[in-house]
Amino acid sequence: MENKKKVDHLPYEVNDEDKAFILHYINMEGGNESFKKKLLTKSIDEINEENVQSIIYQMNHGETHI
Repeated sequence: MENKKKVDHLPYEVNDEDKAFILHYINMEGGNESFKKKLLTKSIDEINEENVQSIIYQMNHGETHI
């Protein structure tokens, strides 16, 4: 079983509420791994605000994948 290191920071600034959701998404099991990698390497502007908002929406509605 792979023991992944928990991510606790992002390489860009984002408000605390969004940051909590994004970090939770990155650290949870499942989800879109390639999108998680983008979240860890790109700024919000480069990723696209819509993508981040969709993560927040899906997490609020109990979905674990995009």
